[in-house]
Amino acid sequence: MKDGVYGSKDMELDRVTYLLPTYTRYRVAVLDEIYKRIGDGFTVITLRERSLIPEQVALYMGSFPRRIVRGRPLVFDKEFKAGKGNSARVLLTPEMPFILNSLRPRLVISEAFSTWTITAALLNYPLVIYWEGTHYTERNIKPWKSFIRHLITKQTKAFLVNGYLSKKYLMEKFGVQEECIFEGGLCSEPPPSQVITSVNRGRNAQSFAEPVKFIFCGQLVQRKGPEHLLQAVALLNKRENLPRDFSILILGDGSDRDALKHRAEELGIANKVAFRGFIQPDCVWPYYAESDVFVLPTLHDNWPLVVPEAMSMKLPVLLSRYAGNSYDLVREGENGFIFEPTDHARLADLMALYIEDVSLIEKHGKRSAEIVSRYNPASAADVYLKAIDFAASRIEFKP
Repeated sequence: MKDGVYGSKDMELDRVTYLLPTYTRYRVAVLDEIYKRIGDGFTVITLRERSLIPEQVALYMGSFPRRIVRGRPLVFDKEFKAGKGNSARVLLTPEMPFILNSLRPRLVISEAFSTWTITAALLNYPLVIYWEGTHYTERNIKPWKSFIRHLITKQTKAFLVNGYLSKKYLMEKFGVQEECIFEGGLCSEPPPSQVITSVNRGRNAQSFAEPVKFIFCGQLVQRKGPEHLLQAVALLNKRENLPRDFSILILGDGSDRDALKHRAEELGIANKVAFRGFIQPDCVWPYYAESDVFVLPTLHDNWPLVVPEAMSMKLPVLLSRYAGNSYDLVREGENGFIFEPTDHARLADLMALYIEDVSLIEKHGKRSAEIVSRYNPASAADVYLKAIDFAASRIEFKP
């Protein structure tokens, strides 16, 4: 409701600020939806990062109010790229606290336990924290970081999470009460209607052309597990009597691209694997439409959005157990399977299922679309508003 006031009962929240250092286009529709509900008292503070092209594109999309601050992040991501932990970001933005204070928010929403979250906590603003981590992604967290998180948790009125595993982490690690955690605040960008139409017309058991097309979409770095996909493909390629051929489409770029191409040649599967390089987010949909099964053997991911993207395009999903959304989005044997990425034989077996019985592609793909349908901008905004409403009930407002 865009009347400038949102709250619980007689509690009014007429000013809500979202500290969102970076975001890509998939967040825009949700932010616009929140703005429609709250009104002009809703403002996003964000950072201009010149090195991140997708973030630069999204910076001026949408109708929600925003304040863009100057500064730069210091990123420490060696362990993150190797799939052994999360990256650390220190935001050097000296003007942010002054902009925040000028907005005089009644409530601050902030991303994770970041520098900006710590700043808002030190300024004594009531907090709602958006959190994506799981026990697995946070397994190597330093004790001092854990201590700071414990302190901030005590000041936080509510948490937003994108899935069950993040919720479980907050409850078990920091003792956050279940009633304070609101699940489902994330969704991928909806696919264009014309692409959906082409998928609806073309995908059925009779129309599947050989070969069966598997698609991987992600950075070509160790963390995303593309090497494990190649190893599984090599095993699959040695199988005799497969009823039809198959191919692998790899979308993405990264520091390991040349090494992976060389590895494909060593394994004798270069003729099976096509590397397409980086694809702009708004151009990825036709590649999903031309594919049959989505595969992600990631070693470390919070809630990878390529999964709901693929599901919205009616693709079955083969998803690593280390993807934070595996619990939320995969129903074993209904829309795909969860696997251990280092178990190459198991992944090859799962890929073979779809080659041997192509009717599973249509059946599992339809189920994927059903499961992911509830993850949309309107429902994500509903979750934000429930968290805001709950936080309002826990704030002692001052005139």
